Amino acid sequence: MIHATAEPLAPQDPQLSPLSFRYGVVGLSHQTADLNLRSRLSAACADAVAVRSRLTELGAEEFCLLSTCNRLEVYTWDCLADTVLSSLSQLSDIEESSLRRASYALHGEPAVRHLFRVASGLESAVLGESEIMAQVKCAWSTGREGGSVGPRLERLFRHAVVTGKRARTESGICRGVTSVASLAVREAARCAGGLEGRTVLIVGAGKTAHRTAKDLARHDLGQLLIANRTEENGVRLAAEFGARAYSLDELGRLLEVAEVVFATATSSDCLVTEEAMAGALRARNGRPIVAVDLGVPRNISREALSLPGVQSIDLEALQSLCGENSKRREAAIPDAARVVEEEIGSFAETFLESRVAPTIESLIRMGEIVRSDCLDWVERRMGVLSDREKTIVEDLSRRIVKSMLQSPIEGLKTHSRHERYPEIAAHLFGLSAKELDYAE
Repeated sequence: MIHATAEPLAPQDPQLSPLSFRYGVVGLSHQTADLNLRSRLSAACADAVAVRSRLTELGAEEFCLLSTCNRLEVYTWDCLADTVLSSLSQLSDIEESSLRRASYALHGEPAVRHLFRVASGLESAVLGESEIMAQVKCAWSTGREGGSVGPRLERLFRHAVVTGKRARTESGICRGVTSVASLAVREAARCAGGLEGRTVLIVGAGKTAHRTAKDLARHDLGQLLIANRTEENGVRLAAEFGARAYSLDELGRLLEVAEVVFATATSSDCLVTEEAMAGALRARNGRPIVAVDLGVPRNISREALSLPGVQSIDLEALQSLCGENSKRREAAIPDAARVVEEEIGSFAETFLESRVAPTIESLIRMGEIVRSDCLDWVERRMGVLSDREKTIVEDLSRRIVKSMLQSPIEGLKTHSRHERYPEIAAHLFGLSAKELDYAE
């Protein structure tokens, strides 16, 4: 369960948790904020360059934005929750106090656990849904390409994807209806009295549109229409599913002929206004239309969805249906949660090893330098050695260095959770800061 907090995040005592590192997450989800607030924030954060610029200005070292129809989260390294909330408030013109009330902030191990649970589908509105894995990968890739994901978040998101895959493989968490798109298609079919022979319109050509088209392909539609702003993307999607592609400029005419419409576009503007829908209804001569709005922000205005003759389904309506579908998969929650906890342990181990690895590598290099110097000293004093003598002397030098370094290396591994231990060891052995590129 997510807990909201308005307090700045503080570092944990390194004695308490192996994951007392500086990972953090600040976000809003379907559990804490209504669709209207999420839509406003999502629209403001659609410009990835502006988000990156604002967070960088305020001192965020590494960060990754995960934005879906049900959540908007910023994962960070070494960054206070206040910094993220201030950035989101400035970008969206939403009062910071309003964001605080609707948001949650987690730090250290709880932040890692949250991402692993998100990737596993345990925090989704549709329990175990499959879309979130692709969205986590997309956020990771976008952050890496934009330069905001560095080595720390790279390690975190890579392990999150591994966790999500394993949770789905080893539990029944993804059994049954496992995406918002598939649930939307099912509900639309129920409202329309079946989709066989129907004219169906998809607005948008992104990932949600593709998933919707894929689920619709299981039904014997009369015809499938695709309306999209970018012609190339619309044509590509239409070609894959045997549909017809149109420009968004023709949306009004398409609403007159479609019996079911799925609005899936990512747009800061409302694509179907009350006026546009009213005009389409007049031209339909009383024929009803099923309108499914999967957009965040909304693609179809509330007023348009409320008109007589419109049977509406939006994300909030779909969320209310999720309880019934989730019950079938609730039995798998303990198995999926077990995987998450095991992977947190594995991630902690990897993280701690990476923290002491530079010191251990420097110790080994130092040992090799000392060993090489000693071998040169022996050759200068003993003259030319036979092959057998060389082998004996080299083996002896290796044994001495290995014995001397064994205890400090084991100590570093044993006490790796103590943040200053590698630094103290480096100081004691005279290792320079330049050659110790700490991997925290």
